[in-house]
This record gives sequence, structure tokens and C-alpha cells, in this order.
Amino acid sequence: MNKRAGNIFQKKPESLLQLDAAGAFLSAILLGIVLPIFSKDIGFEVATLQILAIAPMIFLLFDLYSLSSNKISSGSALKIIGILNLVYCVFSVYMMTIHASDLRPLGWVYFITEVLIVAALGLYEITAAVSLNKS
Repeated sequence: MNKRAGNIFQKKPESLLQLDAAGAFLSAILLGIVLPIFSKDIGFEVATLQILAIAPMIFLLFDLYSLSSNKISSGSALKIIGILNLVYCVFSVYMMTIHASDLRPLGWVYFITEVLIVAALGLYEITAAVSLNKS
């Protein structure tokens, strides 16, 4: 992420939680509703896609709770959601590995893209959390 974006998120970490919430919402909709329609083109069964949709739904709830509650600091929330995002990436790669023979090119493109975006966001959230906790 560029320096200007980093400054915005450092000054207002809630914006990063809002970005994470928007991404989690999009992932939940795609995995839970849109991609099951195209499950044969993706190469994952509908049930597998719906299982994968559970994590973004939980992440969205956590983001919304963190944004609306004073019980958890932004730094702690960013650290937690960053770690959860990375765990989700590992789980997604695991699912891609065990279903590799069934996964179609469209599925590979979607899940590799998702993992790269979510991993980058997770790493950035952890970095931002560490920076916030230092100040």
C-alpha cells in the first residue's frame, strides 16, 4: 500500500476496519450466493463454497462489533482480524490443495486472487496494529 494510504489508516484505523468489513461482506456474498450458482465452473461443491463463506460472515460481525463497541481498541481489533485473515488464507490454500483435481481454471483464478488480496490486507492490518500499539 502506498505511503499516503498508510497515513490515512494510521490516523484513522477505523477506516481499515471498514475496508475489511466491506471485503468480508463481498466475500460472503460471492462465496455464499454467487459462486454456488457457478459451482460446476468453479470446481467446488456448493457445500464447500458455503463452508468457506462462514469465515467472512464471522469476520464481518467482528469488524462491525469492533467499530461499534468501545470494549476493544482499534489496534487490538486490527491485530485479531489480521491474524484471522491470514488463517483464512491458509485454510483456503488447504481447500484448494485437497480439491486441486476438481478445481477448474475459473476457481483457481478466483481463489488465488482472493488469497493474495486477503493475505496482503491481513499483513497490512497486523503492521498497522503494531504501529498503533507503539504510539
